[in-house]
Amino acid sequence: MAYAAVLSLKQTIESSEMKLISEEDLCYLKSFIKTMRSLPSSNRAVDSETQIKDAVHRFEDLINSHVSDWFLSGSKISKDDQSFKLVLSQQLQIVKQEISSFTKTLKAEEHYSTEEDKQQQQHHHQKQSYYFAWQIHRQIHRREKMVGLDSELKELQDWLFSGDSKRDVMSVVGMAGIGKTTFVEQVYYNSRLVENHFKHRLFLPIGPHYQLKDTLLLALDQLGVHENLNKNPLSNYVYKSLLGTKYLVVLDDVWNTRVWDQLRHVFPDNRNGSRIILTTQLLSLTRPIGGKTIQIPLLDEDQIWKLLREIVFTRGESCSKELEKIGRKIAKKCEGLPLAIIEVGKLLSKIDKTVEKWKTVAENEDPLTITIDDDTPLSKALLLSYDMLPQYLKVCFLYMGVFPKSYEIPRSKLIDLWASEGFLDPQNKGKKRSLEETGDECLNELISRSVVLNTKLSSVDTKRTKTCRLHFTFRNICVSEAQSKKFFPIIKKYNESSFPEDVIKKQRRLCFQNNVVLGIEQVRTWMEESLPGARSLLCFGPKQQYPVDLYLGFKLLKVLDALAIRFYEFPHRVLNLVHLRYLAITYDGDELPSSISCLWKLEVLIVHRHHNIKSSNLPPVYLPIEIWKLHELKHIDCVGFDLPEPSPADDSLILEKLLTLSGVSAHSCTHCENTPPRKIRDPCRGITRRRSL
Repeated sequence: MAYAAVLSLKQTIESSEMKLISEEDLCYLKSFIKTMRSLPSSNRAVDSETQIKDAVHRFEDLINSHVSDWFLSGSKISKDDQSFKLVLSQQLQIVKQEISSFTKTLKAEEHYSTEEDKQQQQHHHQKQSYYFAWQIHRQIHRREKMVGLDSELKELQDWLFSGDSKRDVMSVVGMAGIGKTTFVEQVYYNSRLVENHFKHRLFLPIGPHYQLKDTLLLALDQLGVHENLNKNPLSNYVYKSLLGTKYLVVLDDVWNTRVWDQLRHVFPDNRNGSRIILTTQLLSLTRPIGGKTIQIPLLDEDQIWKLLREIVFTRGESCSKELEKIGRKIAKKCEGLPLAIIEVGKLLSKIDKTVEKWKTVAENEDPLTITIDDDTPLSKALLLSYDMLPQYLKVCFLYMGVFPKSYEIPRSKLIDLWASEGFLDPQNKGKKRSLEETGDECLNELISRSVVLNTKLSSVDTKRTKTCRLHFTFRNICVSEAQSKKFFPIIKKYNESSFPEDVIKKQRRLCFQNNVVLGIEQVRTWMEESLPGARSLLCFGPKQQYPVDLYLGFKLLKVLDALAIRFYEFPHRVLNLVHLRYLAITYDGDELPSSISCLWKLEVLIVHRHHNIKSSNLPPVYLPIEIWKLHELKHIDCVGFDLPEPSPADDSLILEKLLTLSGVSAHSCTHCENTPPRKIRDPCRGITRRRSL
């Protein structure tokens, strides 16, 4: 993930108090980020991208180690250490060389791909034509069954036969594998009314590599026009063939507005009720295209069991009550995605229909193990959705894989983590915005692209996401790709195979989903000896009733989320982590140390209690007055603590960037209202109180 590495480096340089590199070199890095932002995946550039990432990581580690040493030494090390600047300059040259090599590789690949495409078009165009591809598509998909969606099907049929005479468009939207094409085909193929109602019907597969010429040739083939196509533009022949007739056109699997911009004028508005159906994963396309929209939902538990049963029990076979009970459990784990159910059905069809065999499948966390290297229709569909993401969304999407399966992720927590990790670029798309606004846009775009599920909306702003999650299929892709890219490992158990040195050594993020592992001595030793450059430690395992001796010797750590671990005493080793931007712990003590002001880069502070029982007769427990010295602090969520009132005379006590205040009593907000405006970004009216992150 070279894009994420360079973006993080840029933010590290910009936030440092030292003059580390020249403006020219900083502009060079920004230019590379701008170039990378919109690039798709590149197979031939993988090695070069890895080299960039490694070089950038070494450079950033060099900077942060020096800053950390300088800070912890009590400023005994000079900021203007010339020998350090010389080493920094040499390392920067290596980074620039790797970036230059990567850029050349991309250009060579672009040229190679162009030449390769030309040769393939010349050599294979006749043998593997658009028509042959269409015939295969039709033979495969006409036989697919559909379960559920009765109300959506009725809505589509009513729209097709409505009395509105204008040419109208219906967009059918949903995630990969949800059955958009199958849904449309139920009407296109299986209704005699449709055949009689429309004189012409065109089913045009589009796909991510859409070519206008191929699409027009396919349309003409379905219209029966094959001769004398060289005199005029192909679009003219399609237009004239449809002029004056009532037609139905399906544009299947559309990925950008360019498709509609080029084809909309090919289909005449004959004012006779002609219809165009468009299927897509991108909800954002529906706005510029206009018309109506049907969003395909995931199937409910009865529907997914019905589909699974029809796939597994064929030729009149019966299903025992014992198998049905287990089968429903397996089907539920498919989370309503038809293509996942089909793959599970294939798996169950290959094994004995016994309680023992089915129990083995049901006991797995996921009904399928999906990786980026699989060659199944489901994996290909999911991977295509991922590959089509721009670089700035890829890193945000992959990071969501750190959360456990079915975990409902609070929007605020996710955006805070993205920001603290350095994944958000406020200057993306040429507009200067806050990190929070940038994160909101990224999340909305991921939801719009149907790769993230919107599980709950805000009660205040009903158009804003409150919680979201990944479907288990996309989470599998995230985890597989993240491990392949050494982006993060998921650690659930300890054995020698779980910690191979060649895989773990360069990891910069650790995600534990079983916190018991953290108490194993060998794991602690491994963390101490093998991970000097760790930047994130995420402990998302089940909450522990008893303390775990968490290793906190990572001096470059930026993110520590240990809410699931119980601390009876404040972990003072945290105070040496001067690069921390995000700190979340569960702590049962009555006070935070005043030296928390050492965490000068801290942006998010979350302190929860294992048991939050507070008597109204007890005096309030205040955060240390030094909390006001954390000038970068944006979000405070400290349950059971109150915010002290700062001294008006001390200009160093100021929280001008504070955006949200949560967990504290209303008493604190009363203080905020009386606090001079210069002490915080605004008085309490300007701070958002939220219940939890």
